Amino acid sequence: MSWDRAEARAAGLRACKRCRPDLYYRGEDQNVALFQGLAVCFAAAPDSFADASALSREAGVSLTKLGDLYRDHAHLAPVQWLRRMRVKRAAAEFLAGREKIAELGFGAGFESESVFHRQFLAHTRMTPGAYRALDGAQIFMLQLPAGYRAREILGYHARDPEGFSERSEGNRIWKALHTQDGPTVLEISIEPGQAWVKVHAETRLGSEAMAALHGAALKILALTNDITQFETRHAGFVAPRRGLRMPLLPTGFDALCWGIIGQQINVKVATSLRRDLVELAGEKIGHMRAHPTPEAVANIDIGALASRRYSRSKAQYLIDAGAAIASGKLDIENLGEGSAVAAEKALTAQRGIGIWTARYVLMRGGFADAPRWATVPSPPPYRSCTSCPSGPMPTIPRG
Repeated sequence: MSWDRAEARAAGLRACKRCRPDLYYRGEDQNVALFQGLAVCFAAAPDSFADASALSREAGVSLTKLGDLYRDHAHLAPVQWLRRMRVKRAAAEFLAGREKIAELGFGAGFESESVFHRQFLAHTRMTPGAYRALDGAQIFMLQLPAGYRAREILGYHARDPEGFSERSEGNRIWKALHTQDGPTVLEISIEPGQAWVKVHAETRLGSEAMAALHGAALKILALTNDITQFETRHAGFVAPRRGLRMPLLPTGFDALCWGIIGQQINVKVATSLRRDLVELAGEKIGHMRAHPTPEAVANIDIGALASRRYSRSKAQYLIDAGAAIASGKLDIENLGEGSAVAAEKALTAQRGIGIWTARYVLMRGGFADAPRWATVPSPPPYRSCTSCPSGPMPTIPRG
């Protein structure tokens, strides 16, 4: 006899809490659901998750399984994810209220003020007090890690001498960006042990815009990921390359446009086509232009791109991507906050975006290990599962 899910439920049977066949038959990935569920639980009560063991107990899985889950979906170990989430929570609170710094640290789940200060500096490259002073600031300083290699970072941002949205000369980088309070240009001067970031804007920028610019500066300088563990594990390979970091792109849409433009062409041609896109639809800021917004790209006539050496298919992919983001269908800027597996699925659902493009976008957006993606699980059966916390279930033959 074969029962479907509705019949099984009507008979009083319940899905296994570990295998979660109910999620599979709803078209959901049980591991994505587990990872995202843990994020929701942490957000509700961060002080309830002192360590990875607390996450493991909440998920009902072993520490080994938990480690696999976080490597696939966050590209981090569980404890690294916890630290990052605590710092993000505290940073958001800093610019939203006037509570004491120590209170915000404890509220985010840090066990002591010293640990909070150390972890906050490691993730934001600023002290908590300096971060709070971002609101209304015109200049701020980021502390650089030991052995920071500026030459490669500066070279990356100088790759298009004719570019409109970014350039580099000497020890400085200029990047034109949009903010919710108006356009701005970041001027970053890299000095020994520190980087000074000057904000050029015509109006005073609010706390949310400044927080976004701080995040953009971290990405431009490749400071969002800790490379220490990788260098330790691969000491022989890293020896002549120690300190190398991958610069990221400050917005998800910038990364997506690079990915689409770069499909099946070389870097030189892709750079030229991107320059044309910025010139065509980017907002002018002084002598520079910011990368176009999704709305601006969605409104480009396909003929305008075709006249600038774009194939009609590539032009259409760009316009469609801009429209999907502008309409809210694709939340490109927040993909990095959740599961890498779910993010790839969201990207590849968009016409013109394959696995290569999706993984390029996520790699340039901050995920640390683009090739490590979880494989699609086979459908879990409705059967007895004696090892699960929910206990054994009667076998239900599948039709």
